[in-house]
Parts: sequence; structure tokens; C-alpha cells
Amino acid sequence: QKSKIVIQDAELKERLENEQFARYVMYLDILDFIQRITHRANFNNPAIIEFGGSNGIIKLMFRSYAYEIAENFPHMDIQDLSSFKSNHYDFIILDQVLEHVSNPAKGIQEVHRLLKKGGWLIVTTPFLVKIHYVPNDYWRFSREGLRQLLLNYSDVVVKSWGNKDVVINHIKTGTWPSVKEFQ
Repeated sequence: QKSKIVIQDAELKERLENEQFARYVMYLDILDFIQRITHRANFNNPAIIEFGGSNGIIKLMFRSYAYEIAENFPHMDIQDLSSFKSNHYDFIILDQVLEHVSNPAKGIQEVHRLLKKGGWLIVTTPFLVKIHYVPNDYWRFSREGLRQLLLNYSDVVVKSWGNKDVVINHIKTGTWPSVKEFQ
């Protein structure tokens, strides 16, 4: 059962409210998920690394954890994570990364190597979003595509965020509304 998320951190609350609507919902879901898992598994200080963390919002949600943000592409490519220790992280977050990776299966394999046994991978990736070259944009993944890509993982849950109004706005304007703009 999903718990109600109450954001008390003023900086985080402001950043979330100014974030794209779809990401707002997605980030709250990530917060809820990690809080539930860490509470249930009695983690003291889980090791978390985020790839794609250019906006820094997810890190704000976990200030008290051992949280790292890896450098962004081209300084870091998830297809070659040889500079990272194997079996090191409890959680790995790929925030809007896979669509930019030329060989996402290779990237997922590398990420899997970094997770501790019983660790969790959280992947966010767009579907109904225009092509955005940063520097390349190769893929859009359906539910089935993500499940296929994540075959080596024991429990795969695929969720979707957004709705028709948000997508129509994106098509018309080329931008995503913030939470404040969407209210």
C-alpha cells in the first residue's frame, strides 16, 4: 500500500513544484519506494548512486543517505563502469539515461554488476517525449521492451506517469508544464 508523502524540506518542496509535472509524480514515487524498502529491510545507510542526476532533485530527497551522483555523459557512460566496484550499491537510479545509450543492454549489464545481491535498480525513461539530443537520443521503451531489457532482474515493475493533457501540452508547446503551471 502506498503511503502519503509529506515534503517538509522547503528547498525540496520548491524544487519539486517547479519541476516538470511528470517528473514530480515520478520523483515522489521513487521517494516512497526507497523509503518503504529501506524501512522494511532495516537499512541504516544504504549506498545509492544516480546516473543522469543533472537536476539534483532526487539527491535532495535522500540527504541522510550515502548518496552519489555520477558524472553525466560524455564523462560517464553506463556502458563502461569499470571504474566502479562490483556488488557495491543497494540502489542504483538511472534517471532519464537509457534513451541516450547506444547499447542499453550493455549499460544495464554494467549496472547489474554494481548492485549488491538483493539490490534495487530504478530506471526512469521517457516514452511519449519528443527527441532530445543530449548529445544523442536513440530509444523509446514500451513496457514489454523494458521487461525484456531487464530480464536479469528478479522483480520488474513498470509504471507510467503523465496523462493525455500533459502529452497534448508537450506536443503543442515542445515543453513540459511544471506542477505550478499545471494546477
